[in-house]
Amino acid sequence: MERFKIIFIAIVLVSCSIKDENSQEVSVETISKGELYGIEEEAGLTNNYIITNQEQWDIFLNKINSVNQNVEEESIDFSKFIVLGVIDTFRAYSGYSVEILNVSKKKNNLEIEVQYKNEKGIIPVENQPYHIVKIARSNSKLIFINN
Repeated sequence: MERFKIIFIAIVLVSCSIKDENSQEVSVETISKGELYGIEEEAGLTNNYIITNQEQWDIFLNKINSVNQNVEEESIDFSKFIVLGVIDTFRAYSGYSVEILNVSKKKNNLEIEVQYKNEKGIIPVENQPYHIVKIARSNSKLIFINN
């Protein structure tokens, strides 16, 4: 039995160290997080966004700030950063949220881990949860992973 415990612990330790060698966390800075209110569904904002230049950022800001002034950071140095955004679908009740949990470099990819939550809100209010972050510029392929 003791031998089994030692083997099990060794396997767990090796698997943890392998995971660390294959994955490297990327620094993430939140630009804005919350809910959009009053934006028409036809605006088509539900999506994952990868914004790589000022022109794309200006277009995005015009859409997202068309009703509420949610995002205040207007100037981003796109020679150093990429902006990632996740905007959830329209929700009829409060209690929903979306969050970019982390960004990890794995081989030639950057994996963006996104979590959607429903806290079972009871207040009827049309809203769209969102999270916008910036990360260091990279030539890696960006992959959104939903939890």
